[in-house]
Order: sequence, then structure tokens, then C-alpha cells
Amino acid sequence: MYSVTVTSDTADNLVSDKLPEQANESLCWALQYWDEHRGRRALPARGDVDPMDFPRLLPTTYLLEREPNHDFIVRVAGTRFREVYGREVTGQKVSEFIPYDSGRDFHLDVELCCKHHQPVFRDGRATWRPSGVATRFQRVLLPLGAYDTFVDHLLGFAVFFDEDGNPEI
Repeated sequence: MYSVTVTSDTADNLVSDKLPEQANESLCWALQYWDEHRGRRALPARGDVDPMDFPRLLPTTYLLEREPNHDFIVRVAGTRFREVYGREVTGQKVSEFIPYDSGRDFHLDVELCCKHHQPVFRDGRATWRPSGVATRFQRVLLPLGAYDTFVDHLLGFAVFFDEDGNPEI
């Protein structure tokens, strides 16, 4: 279990209506999909999302389910994450493979998304890969909830970039 306090330096990652200009088009599509499926509500529910709507993005898509202790269980993780982590992560608790000390940004983004019920975007470098090689990535976390007052799932989309800055999709 981890405890996170959201600091002001992460508030810039909140997304109100659109992603930054440098965001990959797949992530922009994901945000639009989320927005369309929430309608007039603050959040779409888990049942509003159908993975068959985005088959091309499935290798870098993940679904996290919130537990009462504020940890998350990975319900779905695309095949690309098996390569990234060097093992299957579906069914595991996030805290088991992304420790807070080495995944601080991820945990802060999760807390920010849950606290504000808004998408969170990050453009960063992954240094936790088994190979030890830092890889540029972009990610958007999208909150889901049956009630507008509580986030019970997070839908995540990621894009990884090669050494030349081209997306690996």
C-alpha cells in the first residue's frame, strides 16, 4: 500500500478539454472517446467503454481497478506492457511492480486523476525497463466511475517512442 500527497508540480498534468500540442494523435483520440462516452456526466462508467472500439490501441492500453486501500489491480494490460516490464502484469497490484520510489510520477498522476476526476497526461521517460534503457513515452489516464463522485477504474493509453522519436504503435 502507498500513500500519495498530490503536490502542485503535478497539477500541470491535469487535462481540462484537450491534450498539449505535442501529444500523440492516438492519445488525443482516446481523450475524445472518453469525453464522448461520458456525455453530460463528469465520468463515463466502466460499462460505457468497449475495447472493441479501439483494437489498434489495445497493445498499449490498460485498465486499472481501484481497491479500498487505494491500490489498483491491473484488470487488462496490453501485450506491449509484457515487453516493457519483462513479465505479465495483468492481475497484479500496481504497487507490486511500480514501487512508489521508482514510479513516483505514475503514482502521483493516478492520485491526481482520482482526486480531480479529470484525465491526466504525461510526456516523460521510462527508466524502469528491465534493459535499463530510458524510453520516451506519453500517457493519458482517464477516470471511470459509476457515480460522478468516485473513480473506481482508470483507463490508460500509452505511446512509446523509438530512439528517433517515432511512435512505436
